[in-house]
Amino acid sequence: MAKGNAGRRGFLVIVVLAVIGAVVASQFLGPDGSFSLDVDGGSHSRAMPFERAADELRRMREQVDWHEDIVTERARIELTDGADLKKRLPAIDTFPLVVVPAAGAGNAVVEIFASTEKSGTGTDGWMVRVAEEFNNAGLRLKSGRPAQVAIRKIASGTGHDFIASRKHLPQGYTPSNELWISMIRAEGVAVEPIAERTVGNIAGIVMKQSVASRLREKYGRIDVPTLVDAVVQGSLVMGYTDPFASSTGLNFLVTVLNRFSDNQPQAMLSPAVVSAFESFQKGVPFVALTTLQMRESVERNGSLDAFVMEYQTYVQTASLKS
Repeated sequence: MAKGNAGRRGFLVIVVLAVIGAVVASQFLGPDGSFSLDVDGGSHSRAMPFERAADELRRMREQVDWHEDIVTERARIELTDGADLKKRLPAIDTFPLVVVPAAGAGNAVVEIFASTEKSGTGTDGWMVRVAEEFNNAGLRLKSGRPAQVAIRKIASGTGHDFIASRKHLPQGYTPSNELWISMIRAEGVAVEPIAERTVGNIAGIVMKQSVASRLREKYGRIDVPTLVDAVVQGSLVMGYTDPFASSTGLNFLVTVLNRFSDNQPQAMLSPAVVSAFESFQKGVPFVALTTLQMRESVERNGSLDAFVMEYQTYVQTASLKS
């Protein structure tokens, strides 16, 4: 029934457009196909060839006054969010399994949330390769059941949201930062750490060499306080990743709030610090969801002066070092 209605609506639109086209043609096209321009209710009606009509329209267009006003979308990270996580999150199938376990009713399967920098492809997919090798090894439990793992590619913060809201609870979770584990515990979810780290990584800030030289000349040094102040003052165009999804973004957010709170953790969410952070965001035109999206954006458009990135991603991206 819905399909039939949609078809009738489409037919109706075509008919209406055809009628409009016929009316326009009857008003402006002469019997010989020439263009007819009517001015002041017909007192100066004249027919002209198509080429001349086009020239006339171009002349009129040049008389239209206009100005260019480019609006850049700015970062909008809200530090206080009372939304219900479970209602806000999409279906878990939105984030696909990149390693699918072998089919079998008797298989023992462990699902693992893996952050995107190690559950992708190429250099970003080392955990995928390890999981596939594990599944192909034919390992069994003491009970004789085949052991299999399923890897779900999901940003660290998004994985935290699913677990904290209890909307989907995997058997394993490997984010890019231990802070997510602490946050899950704070939500009352019991977790048992297997290892504090898998592969070591460091979050940092990548900057154009010319920009670094300019900041050293202006501020005398380059450190976190200098970078934050430069963004607030409009001297630096910077991008960072969503701290609710990306470990690098979370790391950077904590660093910035620590700067604004004068190294006092208990004051990080005070009104004064939140206000300062909002001023800081005015100098951040771009927020990527994950570090990988930030990398892809920078490779396509190098307009940012500086941006946050994990060291392992940086060293694997030749274009960022050229």
